[in-house]
Amino acid sequence: GHPCRMLEIPVPAGQSREVGRCRVSQWSSLSFDPSGRSLFYVDAPMRGAPEGIFRLDLDNGRVSAVTHPGRGRGSVSDGFPAVSPDGRELLYSRTTESIRVEVRVLALANGIDRLIAAFDGFDVFTAWSKDGQTIFLARSSDTGGDKSLWAYPLSGGNPRRILTTGDHIGRLSAGPNGLPAMEMSYPGGQLVAVTPHSGRPPKQIPSGGL
Repeated sequence: GHPCRMLEIPVPAGQSREVGRCRVSQWSSLSFDPSGRSLFYVDAPMRGAPEGIFRLDLDNGRVSAVTHPGRGRGSVSDGFPAVSPDGRELLYSRTTESIRVEVRVLALANGIDRLIAAFDGFDVFTAWSKDGQTIFLARSSDTGGDKSLWAYPLSGGNPRRILTTGDHIGRLSAGPNGLPAMEMSYPGGQLVAVTPHSGRPPKQIPSGGL
């Protein structure tokens, strides 16, 4: 029932410390820039206003608005910020009143905001590739039946379908050599192993009923 608190903790162990607080939102999603000196997060400027993406300067605590969802026609909220590996662009999702999800990239230096893809009635999750040249995009629809993983080249051109599955695909994370990791929903929470680039179906791993 309170605005979220953002904490930082050393890895693999250490004491956490608060670095910032949301003004309104009870939860947020976060992304460091590559320098580690700025944190991008989701919040609303005031109660009843659309959620947007803000930047917290960790050196001085200054907060500035990065996206402005209220300016777009029918906009509801911006979320899931992800800073590009070179720190120049911000990948994020915009959700509108018509259950439309737009995947957008914002150039942080000049504010140029461009549409990468848009979907109606889909859950959408995205992640940068490690080289910053590709956007991995997972889309899942319970009504349309399409649950798939795609690669969108940042330079333009047609996206490439990587995987089609019968199960819901969730959040993504990119690793070295162009490999993405993803959450997948299986009945009963079955743990599986996937062999990259093999085309073989996931192999179930016995989990002792857990």
